[in-house]
Amino acid sequence: MQNFLPIFLLFLVLIQSFPANCSIEHERQALLKFKDSVSDPSDRLASWSGNKCCNWTGIGCSNTTGRVIKLELRNSYFDTLFFGRPDFGWNNHCLSGKISPALQILSDLEYLDLSYNNFSGNKFPKFVSNFKYLNYLNLSSTGLSGIIPHELGNLSKLQYLDLHFMPDIFVSNVWWLSQLISLEYLDLTDINFLDSREWGLALNTLPLLQTLYLGRNNLTTIPASINGPNFPSLKILSVWDNKFNTRIPDWIGNLTKITKLELWDCSFVGPIPDQLDNLTSLEILDLSSNNMEGPIPPLHNLKNLTQLWINEVNIGEDIREVMSKLSNDTLDKLEVLQLYNSGLHGNLTGWVSKLRSLNMLDLSDNNLNGTIPTEIGNITSLENIFLGGNSFTGEFSKAHITGLSNLKELDLGFNNIAITDGRNWDPPFQLEILSLFDCKVGPHLLPWLQNQTRMKYIDLSNTGIVDIIPNWFWNDSDLYLIDLSNNQMTGLLPLSLENLKNLNFLDLSDNLFEGGLPSLPHSIRIVNISYNLLSGPLPYHIIAPYLSILDLSNNSLNGTIEHLTCGLERLVFLNVEQNNLIGNLPRCWPTTLKVMNMARNLLNGTIEHLNYGLHGLTILNLAENYIIGNLPRCWPTTLEVVNIAHNKLTGAIPNSIGTLIVLEVLQLNNNNLTGEIPSKVQFCQNMIVLDIGENKLSGQIPYWIGQSLNNLTILRLRSNMFSGIIPIQLMYLTKLQVLDLASNKISDSIPQIFEHLTTMASSKGENNSSYEDFMRTHNDKFCSINVLISMTGLQLHITKTLSFLRSIDLSSNNLIGEIPQKITTLLGVRNLNLSNNHLEGPIPMQIGQMQLIESLDLRMNKLSGIIPKSLANLNFLSTLNLSYNNLSGPIPTGNQLQSLDDPSIYIGNNYLCGTPLSKSCNNNEIPSVYETHDIDYRDRVLSYLFVVLGFVLGFWTINGLLIFKVNWRYRFFQMVDNKFDSVYVFTKVYIARMMKAPHFFVKKYR
Repeated sequence: MQNFLPIFLLFLVLIQSFPANCSIEHERQALLKFKDSVSDPSDRLASWSGNKCCNWTGIGCSNTTGRVIKLELRNSYFDTLFFGRPDFGWNNHCLSGKISPALQILSDLEYLDLSYNNFSGNKFPKFVSNFKYLNYLNLSSTGLSGIIPHELGNLSKLQYLDLHFMPDIFVSNVWWLSQLISLEYLDLTDINFLDSREWGLALNTLPLLQTLYLGRNNLTTIPASINGPNFPSLKILSVWDNKFNTRIPDWIGNLTKITKLELWDCSFVGPIPDQLDNLTSLEILDLSSNNMEGPIPPLHNLKNLTQLWINEVNIGEDIREVMSKLSNDTLDKLEVLQLYNSGLHGNLTGWVSKLRSLNMLDLSDNNLNGTIPTEIGNITSLENIFLGGNSFTGEFSKAHITGLSNLKELDLGFNNIAITDGRNWDPPFQLEILSLFDCKVGPHLLPWLQNQTRMKYIDLSNTGIVDIIPNWFWNDSDLYLIDLSNNQMTGLLPLSLENLKNLNFLDLSDNLFEGGLPSLPHSIRIVNISYNLLSGPLPYHIIAPYLSILDLSNNSLNGTIEHLTCGLERLVFLNVEQNNLIGNLPRCWPTTLKVMNMARNLLNGTIEHLNYGLHGLTILNLAENYIIGNLPRCWPTTLEVVNIAHNKLTGAIPNSIGTLIVLEVLQLNNNNLTGEIPSKVQFCQNMIVLDIGENKLSGQIPYWIGQSLNNLTILRLRSNMFSGIIPIQLMYLTKLQVLDLASNKISDSIPQIFEHLTTMASSKGENNSSYEDFMRTHNDKFCSINVLISMTGLQLHITKTLSFLRSIDLSSNNLIGEIPQKITTLLGVRNLNLSNNHLEGPIPMQIGQMQLIESLDLRMNKLSGIIPKSLANLNFLSTLNLSYNNLSGPIPTGNQLQSLDDPSIYIGNNYLCGTPLSKSCNNNEIPSVYETHDIDYRDRVLSYLFVVLGFVLGFWTINGLLIFKVNWRYRFFQMVDNKFDSVYVFTKVYIARMMKAPHFFVKKYR
């Protein structure tokens, strides 16, 4: 018996050493049904055949029972994904289709991992709750939808549950989680909690829980207090991108075993809690992107801290004070220090050298100043330095980098730093990212860049480089981004950039590069070579399937663009403005196109069918070409900006414009359009700019402009043939800042209501909300509004300062009546032009309260009275014209009027006197400035009085004699009767002769 026992044990070991071969046939059949229900584009399940299913990929079996206990089909390609690449190939390795319910046959399953596959369209598999031995479940990023069944709480052996990144999955009740008493790891990132009030109480009941990830769960409440032990085993708590809008609760300080605490982007408010200093085991602390305020409390007890992340929190302290709140042990161990955009000030002197273990230093976008100490070069472990967006000065030299052999990322951009002796550097590192924008690098390019063989990102924009770019610069195949814009680099661009096979972003704008457009790499997404000296023809078409932005504006390129866009299926922004392009518009239009700017070329042809296929177009700019014919019949309803100004379009504005319900800018000015403004335009209720000036439009100005287009900021109808009156409804456009109705046939008087023009009435000069909202959503590189304004005697193209302009131009019409007194309440107006009308009466005496006015033109009217003395109060007045009116009295003097010494601005007013006219004012004959207006008013009243008295006196003198003298009255009426009889007889005889002898009269008067 003693000899038999060793043999028996050996027999058991030998049995366990042989793999099981699916002794349960129905489990093998269940796996094959699963295989049949899914799509497997990369043949990951190619081994699933035959009887030995325990040898199949992803299958694990029990060595004792032979039953399947493990199903691991994680898409491992996702783990090696490089997100900078243009195409995300992990999707080509996904299993997809249905998760067959046949899997529930695997009743002994302990491990189930289907993560990073694509089972979109499938509900959460309820049968998973039947796997009573399951201890590992990972269905993350599988595209499942629906509500997680509360029966999942039956999995009492479950230790690991990962369901992250499934935004279509919902948790309706959190209490089923409290039944998972063996749970150690829980990740519910991106799962929607329908009721989040008790999540903290439910999860606090899990005695073994060590890791908890709750990110982007729509959580709005966090318990202020928790009874009993607070997560007794918890080591990792990561709660981010939720909306608590409360203080961090005090019980956070009771998590004595916590090593990683992430509470970023949760809308926490109030101060940073002192209780954090109780977390003596803490290694990683992240409080970034909250609404909390500093100062940072003392953290002397956090001696194990290796990573401190408090980005985008208003700390507002001196950086040296912040560092003094960490112990020397902490400073010595700290590996990551991230405090970017946190309102810090001060400098780096005296404390940087203590960070001997630091890997990452990110203090960008603060108010730090002074010089960067050379001691930073002694931190040999540094891999990432981000100090951009501060106010650092001085030099960054070879001494700063001597010991940085591990450095991979260096960002010093947007500082007043000079890279001294940069040509002689021999860096010990191999950089992946270099950002020196706005630093002083030039005049030469850094030659040591040639030896940086791992570079992926290089930004040397606005660095004062005037060098010729060498050929070796274009040979680094790993480069992902190149930005050399805003320099004076010269030389020919290479014929091809296809060696840069990973390049996504290329910005060479605002330089002096020559040559033609190079062949672009297959991976390119964004190209900006605007404002250079490129010449030669455009290529027949560009092969760049991922290209989304192409800006070649302001060069000297020629040729046609008829086939340029063919194949660019992802193009969103195209700008070839101001070149020498000729010929027809493109034949191919990518449906992704949002911005198209072909202004200022020599393109011709029609655009009547231009938009076909452009279902996503949002911005259309074809201004300043030679386009003829009618406007398009159909418009993409996505259009937000339409600019076809300065062409040769004819015909009427089509009613189809009214279908553009998101349209914000319509510029059709300077064409040959005819007809009336179609009433359908009133449906474009988001309209901010309506510019249809310089056409041949007619009819009355529609009243509905003031009723329906409530967001209108710029209304420009000048130089048409509009007639009728100015609709009073226009005076209710509260956001209006430019009203230009000049050079039409408008008659009647100017409306008296101005108090509703609140944007023009404000003298604070704040930006108009509608226009500013537009510019925030449409970067001016993509879309700039250019409006022609007649101001200061010139035709000005206003673009950059348009948001500050307030202008009224009603000149060259047939307006009558007086200038309304209330027009002077528009305190923000800078340009007022009422010239070439028939206005009469005085200039409003309160004109001087329009303090911001720069140009005032009232010439060629019938204005009378004196020039108000308050005109001298207009300190910004640079252009004034009051010529050819009936003004009288002395010209006011003082302040800004002294500089307006051209006599022609007062010519045609015979009764004006004083400087700058040669006619002097005689004090004995000419009343004072204040008296002239009163005398003029009195003279007019007296003249009216004399006319009335003369009429009354003459009328009653004659009628009185006839009433009281009977003989006179008899003879007067007898004379009237005789005269009437004589005229009657003469008329009858004359008519009779004409009827009897018509030939006599014809002959006599032939």
